[in-house]
Amino acid sequence: MASEKTNIVYLLQRYKKGKCTEAELRQLQRYVSTERYANELDDALGMSLLDSGYDVGLAEEKLERLYQSIAAKTTRVKVQNGRRFTWAYAAAASVLLVAAISLYFYNGYSGRIEPSLERVANVDVAPGGNRATLTLADGRVVKLSEQQKGIVMDGQIRYDDGAMLLDNQREGDIPADPSKTVFYTLATPRGGTYQITLPDSTKVWLNAESSLTYPAQFTGDERVVTLDGEGYFAVAHDERKVFKVISNGQEVDVLGTEFNVSAYPDAAETQTTLVQGRIKVALTGNDATNLTSVVLDPGQQAANSRGTQIDVRNVKVASYVGWKKGVFYFDETRLAVAIDQLSRWYDLEVHYQGQIPDTHFYGEINRDKSLQEVLEILQEGGVRFSIEKEGGQNKLIVLAR
Repeated sequence: MASEKTNIVYLLQRYKKGKCTEAELRQLQRYVSTERYANELDDALGMSLLDSGYDVGLAEEKLERLYQSIAAKTTRVKVQNGRRFTWAYAAAASVLLVAAISLYFYNGYSGRIEPSLERVANVDVAPGGNRATLTLADGRVVKLSEQQKGIVMDGQIRYDDGAMLLDNQREGDIPADPSKTVFYTLATPRGGTYQITLPDSTKVWLNAESSLTYPAQFTGDERVVTLDGEGYFAVAHDERKVFKVISNGQEVDVLGTEFNVSAYPDAAETQTTLVQGRIKVALTGNDATNLTSVVLDPGQQAANSRGTQIDVRNVKVASYVGWKKGVFYFDETRLAVAIDQLSRWYDLEVHYQGQIPDTHFYGEINRDKSLQEVLEILQEGGVRFSIEKEGGQNKLIVLAR
């Protein structure tokens, strides 16, 4: 695909000179965000960025160090032996290049972008982890082990590895009489995530600052749970019992499938994204108007704002379920949305200062990185940050350019 490499080099040259048209920028954006062109991008970056005739101002040694630094912070790694510039480096540069290109689209650009990096204060924040509490049927609240990933409801309450949650199953846990309905609530704090296998073998992953209320046993012809926050569901198939998720003014009905529900109370809208199978999403509030129920196909998302109407969109599923796989997945993600994800995972109080750029981000970042590592990556997109600590609360300041 020599012609592709030639075209990438040509586009890189025009980009660095600030002469790319919008169509050319979109084409370059496609190249750097698609692994299909890994080899061509690899060669083109080497040829274009190291050629002193293009007045980039980066010596080979400096570029190599830049690649190494960026590569250490990206998760899109595909190493090809025997090449001077592996895809690990090219992909890392691509994430930053696309961030820079996005600034052209949304801020207006004339000339080469040189992001001004704000030195992050000498304060760092560890990433979130396996943190949750379980409220039992008798009201007791049990702090769950951070060394475990989840619990299993199988007549008793166990951890994933089979260890018992409690030393003994006292009254107030799962009742012996199946006709007696009792409820439990699994809750994660800001900076926490946890998993649960429900009595019907349905698996649920909870994101940070979320809770799931469910019965000790599913009786009757429905399996009903209530979600506050965000959860990913892999529902066990049972054609005799519909599975229902009640959340923030809506209801999701399903027999067996996988989907994600984001229903944070402070969010602008509730989003239900279907991964596989089919589900029905219906509004439950009294203010519903127009379209109040929809059936989704894989790759579609139902979004409702304040429980009045459902909008159906075709989306890139990975952008909405990346958290379950342990990554921040950005695909034309607005700055405010990205910061909102960080605030919940790192338990941050966020403040915006001055005129904030309407920046969009692309790429993946592991959620096991410290906050400072993540911010150093995002700053390459032309946004500046500082971290402060006041009264035990970590504060993230998003600064004007």
